[in-house]
Amino acid sequence: MPSCPPGSLTVDAALRVVLANAPLLEAEERAAFDAMGATLAEPVVAPHPHPPFAASIKDGYALRSIDGAGDFDVVDECRAGALPQVSLGERQAVYITTGAPLPAGADCVVQLESVEALEPALEPAAPARRIRVRRAPRAGLEVRPPGFDIAEGSTLLRAGDVLGAAELGLLGYAGAPAVQVRRAARVAVLSTGDELLDPLAPAAHGAAHGLRGGCVFDSNRPALLAARTLALTVTLTVAVNRNRNRNPNPNPNPNPNRTPRRCWRRCWRRGADPSTSAWRGTARRRSRRRSMRRSARTTLVRVRVRVRVS
Repeated sequence: MPSCPPGSLTVDAALRVVLANAPLLEAEERAAFDAMGATLAEPVVAPHPHPPFAASIKDGYALRSIDGAGDFDVVDECRAGALPQVSLGERQAVYITTGAPLPAGADCVVQLESVEALEPALEPAAPARRIRVRRAPRAGLEVRPPGFDIAEGSTLLRAGDVLGAAELGLLGYAGAPAVQVRRAARVAVLSTGDELLDPLAPAAHGAAHGLRGGCVFDSNRPALLAARTLALTVTLTVAVNRNRNRNPNPNPNPNPNRTPRRCWRRCWRRGADPSTSAWRGTARRRSRRRSMRRSARTTLVRVRVRVRVS
């Protein structure tokens, strides 16, 4: 690495000096899903465990492990999004789906593939009325206990974290409608130099083909502005415009007084006289309509979307 001249700073040293003297921007509250790209001003903790209840990992039957193997009566069913309505007794089972809470008394789940149906259901979509379990299940089989994924009070995000897609997902899990983030920095970009012309100015469109003597277009300022724009917004263009065919001379026949060859053939087949002016006019109109149908319509579609990034 080349050494710096005496009295000068390396880029890393200069950056440390700038950051050491840069004031911390004040915090502001934003809606959680309007804070993409922003920096958190305070940590976010889990307000509740996940899952908040003992949940089934698979579709199957919730049992009491103390009952061991054998035959069980299916007394109810519990599906994800609903609370169980019964408490299990001796040698009773409840049909359960993935993600559903376990009923009271149950401490394990036996998956469907490991269960034999002794009495089939009365309806096609209903569970079996009586089942047989050949192997004794252990307590906690196919069950996620409360807080298995995320414990209550655990830190989801730290102050200083930059919010991206995964972080916004955690905010959604925490049920945070708003979040404290640092205000976005305001950046001014200035180019200096008598030889520079601003390519972003309206006057630059006419000067693109004839630069003044000794002048060049400024490239640093547009590049820096674009880099800053990527940190704030993403803009795509949107508009729909249809330009129908406006051919001023849709007649493909270069000689208007001459009947097209295809029309001559039709004329002789039908026994008509192609030399009459009425026939030539009809042929020209038909040829014009065919040309209009063959002409492609030009469609320009532009889409403008503005997305907040920070």
